[in-house]
Amino acid sequence: MLLGNVARTTVVVVIAVCVCLDAGDTVAQPAGGAPRGRAAPQSGGAHRGHLAAPLPHRPAARPSSTPHPVVSPSVVHGAGANIDVNLSSNLAAAMTTLHLRTVRDAHDDPDLASHLEQMEAAGIQPLIVMYGCSVSDAHRLADNTFLLQRVHRIFGDASIWWELGNENDLQCGLTARQYTAMWNGEIPALRNMYPHDWFGGPVTFQANPSFIAYFVAHASPGPDFISWHEYTCSSADSARTCIDNVARWPAHIATTRQRISAEGLSAPPVFITEWNYAPDGGVASDGKHGNATFMNQWTTMALRTLAENDVAESYQFDTSGVLPLVDSRGSATAQGVAFSGFWGSR
Repeated sequence: MLLGNVARTTVVVVIAVCVCLDAGDTVAQPAGGAPRGRAAPQSGGAHRGHLAAPLPHRPAARPSSTPHPVVSPSVVHGAGANIDVNLSSNLAAAMTTLHLRTVRDAHDDPDLASHLEQMEAAGIQPLIVMYGCSVSDAHRLADNTFLLQRVHRIFGDASIWWELGNENDLQCGLTARQYTAMWNGEIPALRNMYPHDWFGGPVTFQANPSFIAYFVAHASPGPDFISWHEYTCSSADSARTCIDNVARWPAHIATTRQRISAEGLSAPPVFITEWNYAPDGGVASDGKHGNATFMNQWTTMALRTLAENDVAESYQFDTSGVLPLVDSRGSATAQGVAFSGFWGSR
């Protein structure tokens, strides 16, 4: 699925995730549940010379084309969100109100430049989605090179975090082998240009341990982090179902790490780069998003679960523009209050 608040083609997402696939070219298929009515990624920032508490190590699971010092692993949990209209208009206030430290944006955000400038000034760590979606694209490396240069003109030598593509398993039908081939054909050159940046993937639309383990085992250079998206229900499900299904997340995370370990590798840090209770457009009229009691309970449980399972970074997603963390004036919404309360207590 893509970021932001623009409607897109409706598809279907599975809530129960298969964790038993072995073939490298197997893609987890939607199997009923939440129709996906989501939108396009947008931007984030980090302050030149003093990033907002950057991750302290680069994982050494596989050698990279550029050597990096190995530092003892540690986990940094950060308050993150995908950019939306309200955040982009109230970024400084949101930093204080929400304890926000990292923001996710994308190459196709029409306001990318202005968002980046705001985030650089505010000292927010950016995670940016690069061009992806095909194994062979004669122009993609040049496009991504230009994108990295554009961002570094704003952030200087600061370390930027990057994802290659967004939900390319769902949006473009890429298998694990195809996604990894795309990575291997592009990331070596980009890392050589910017050796202090972090590059991660495969940004699957849901947990998919087999896909992710294949990617980590065959990616060269190895990813600095692994990422996927987590939701718990469809908008048509009951509030109780949405809350109860948060309990599935620990198994998704543990199984992914176990599958990587079975390849003889250490699992890189986990980034959940989209999360909320439901991913589909029906949230606009489901009655749950406006229920402060539900939003507080679900959000607090979700954030606690991610932290307890050592998810290094996580990014709230404003589904269909009705789940922002702040309103148009920069004040915390029901979900924003729970988000702020959780991060403010850590």
